[in-house]
Amino acid sequence: MRGMPQQQGGGQNTAFMSSVKGFATMVAIIATFLGTPALYGFSVDWVVTYSEQNYMAGIADIVSVIWFGCVGSTLYFIAKMTASTAIVALGIAAAARFAI
Repeated sequence: MRGMPQQQGGGQNTAFMSSVKGFATMVAIIATFLGTPALYGFSVDWVVTYSEQNYMAGIADIVSVIWFGCVGSTLYFIAKMTASTAIVALGIAAAARFAI
């Protein structure tokens, strides 16, 4: 279609890239599950206090729920980006190391 972005390589995913995406997603889910409560607990008091001081009193409940979603989604995407980059870099390093 006209104006639609196209993937490089004809839009075909290789088995390696499909595996990278799947593994990175699993690593990101695990990191999010394990890391969100700690990061949320560490930061929620400051965020709620800041929002009540700068916006309005009584906004703590909605801010804490929204903050939980923000922390979880941010952690997920950072973990997925990091895992994908690390896996591809390791694959390139292994290919360069064992290339004849």
